[in-house]
Amino acid sequence: MSSQAEPIPAQGSESDNHQILWPTIFFWMVCFALNSTSQPTGRVLGLPYRHPSILRSSPIICAFDAINILTSWVTHVVSPIAKPASFRHSATRILLHRVVNKEGNPDIQAIKNIKAQSRVRWALFLLGTVPQFIKLFTSRGIPWSQAIGAIYLASWLLFEILVLSAMLDDNTVQSIKTLSRPGEEVYLQTA
Repeated sequence: MSSQAEPIPAQGSESDNHQILWPTIFFWMVCFALNSTSQPTGRVLGLPYRHPSILRSSPIICAFDAINILTSWVTHVVSPIAKPASFRHSATRILLHRVVNKEGNPDIQAIKNIKAQSRVRWALFLLGTVPQFIKLFTSRGIPWSQAIGAIYLASWLLFEILVLSAMLDDNTVQSIKTLSRPGEEVYLQTA
């Protein structure tokens, strides 16, 4: 009886090189969730919740929020009910609807602060989060993790594009009407 022992692959061999360990994926997701929660987005899904960053820690909520922003934007630009608005005016309307004070009125100063802090958010995104996204998307064999990472990325980028597209000069803000729903006009109250 001759029994041959199977050779044991050495640590760090070809078969080990393509495995991504769960702690690595976990900390990537923590990084993406922290990036998402640190972005001041105002009301998430139109909900008057006092701590919207907690909601944005979920990739599912991020996905629905991104879809909500996108459909609102398209609805404002191409509305068969109300007068269509420009791309930038629509972005301003959406921000005025999302970023509100305790009374439910648009908080113009908070929107201006969000826009002013945009460079810092982008710098932190490029330095801290982009390298993690590169590692995630160049890995193989983790399609679900890549899908979740793509949701976080798309949601973050969409809101940043919304902020960068919004026109917040005094003339525009005073003259624009916010739309809570297409066709229903609410005049902006400025203090």
